Amino acid sequence: MSGVVGNLFGSKGARAESTTPTSYNTLPGFAQDAFKQGVTGIQGLATNSPNIFAPAGFNSTQQQAFDLAQQGFQPTDANSFGNYLSMFSNPFTNDVVNTTNQQIMQANAGLLNQIKGDANSVGAFGGTRLGSAQAEQNRNTLNTIAATDAGLNAGNFNNASANALSTINQNNTNRQQQLSNLTNTGLLQQNQATAQQQAPLTALQTLLAAAQGIPVGGGGTSLGAQADPGFLGRASQIAANFAQAAKAIGAAGAA
Repeated sequence: MSGVVGNLFGSKGARAESTTPTSYNTLPGFAQDAFKQGVTGIQGLATNSPNIFAPAGFNSTQQQAFDLAQQGFQPTDANSFGNYLSMFSNPFTNDVVNTTNQQIMQANAGLLNQIKGDANSVGAFGGTRLGSAQAEQNRNTLNTIAATDAGLNAGNFNNASANALSTINQNNTNRQQQLSNLTNTGLLQQNQATAQQQAPLTALQTLLAAAQGIPVGGGGTSLGAQADPGFLGRASQIAANFAQAAKAIGAAGAA
């Protein structure tokens, strides 16, 4: 009885489902394949070669830079300075000093002879005045020798010390430049090694990007009811459709 009534008067109807596809499902087939390949490949790398995600290790050039940095710069202590001072001292300074002293002594001998001659001319040879004059001349000569020797040795020391300090500073500058060159070269080598090491990872990342990246969002299912108007409902709808059509035809005839 209930079935007959339902057929006559209609029923609430059955539930209908509709599904919205995920972003992944909206990708074309080749893109889905590329995404699967990329994700599977990265999973394999993470499991089997985790070191691929790290930068390349310390290379020999960087080790040279490290060793050079540990050595530090050349100090300007007494030992270093003394070594360079000996290196740059003029080896002929003593010869110059000795030659100069001999020339001064020769000049002194000539002056002493002149003093004797002057004493003879005035009849004072062998007297106290002669001895005092000769002593004064010898003292002046010794002072001249001392001043001359000091000047020659000081000039030699000043030149040698200037060259020593300049050489130490230049050596430190060269070492700094060498350290910088080794550091920069080593870093370039490390970056290149890192790029080569991570090439498989980069290839998979490029593959994922070509497949439009990692899909986001998701689909869902919506549920609804579709009512059944029944026999009477359908008949009523058909009658209404006929009435509306007859009305339209009559209006057209009157026009």
